[in-house]
Amino acid sequence: MIKRIIKILSIPWFYKLYFSYFNSFFKINFSLEDKVIELNPNIIIFPTSASDPISIDICRLTKKYKIKSLFLVDNWDNLSSKTILFEKPDHIAVWSQQAFEHATDIQGIQPENISIIGNPRYAKYFLEREKKIKSKFNFNYVLFIGTTLAYDESNCMVILDKIISKNNLDLKIVYRPHPWRQGRDSIIELNLKNIVIDPQLINSYKMKDNSTNVQPDLNYYPSLLKNALFVVGGMSSMIIESLIFRKIYLALTHEEPNNNITSPSIVFKSYTHF
Repeated sequence: MIKRIIKILSIPWFYKLYFSYFNSFFKINFSLEDKVIELNPNIIIFPTSASDPISIDICRLTKKYKIKSLFLVDNWDNLSSKTILFEKPDHIAVWSQQAFEHATDIQGIQPENISIIGNPRYAKYFLEREKKIKSKFNFNYVLFIGTTLAYDESNCMVILDKIISKNNLDLKIVYRPHPWRQGRDSIIELNLKNIVIDPQLINSYKMKDNSTNVQPDLNYYPSLLKNALFVVGGMSSMIIESLIFRKIYLALTHEEPNNNITSPSIVFKSYTHF
């Protein structure tokens, strides 16, 4: 059903009709417009995921009042898998050559209006990886990275737990569920003796709290990654963090029997940034 709706919405004439309706029906946020008039800025700089509704209003306002606009796009997939910027800023800053290509090829932004500026969140990891950082755990571990998109991670934990027990391996799995995961599966009641849920997220995982109220401390990542034997998990931007720390990342791209639209195999095949 979802696939059918997506196909219908993707028909060019239907999309143009919807776009025309959107432009005429949805007005600029009046409180934002009042603030822009009050401040009368020379430029509006907006850190964005490139999918937030306010970005549309900012582009409309800057054109209306002849103000320059600069968008700072922060993540790996924001230009390739979130939405199409049908209202475009004057200039856009991205973090990589790949994102530059997504901006031109997918979003239709002219190359002269794009700058590659890197990402401060990752920059410090290149320094941290050279340091000796104490482990948060007193045992050998493989780090398992969960993803936002839903698939049966608990089944993966069951399989890994059995492998460790069967082969009598001297290690555990530290399972780090994504803080804003869409999946509802859980290992809380499974009593898996070789699996440890990451202490930073165990409370929100137990409560199934996937709201943005859960904001992990990024300073925690260096120790977690550096002291892992290797990393395994779904398709996630944690692939990048892991590789910065010179860790092998085993990416799960298996099929799921329920034809799940966000199963690892479909995500791997369908998402351009991966």
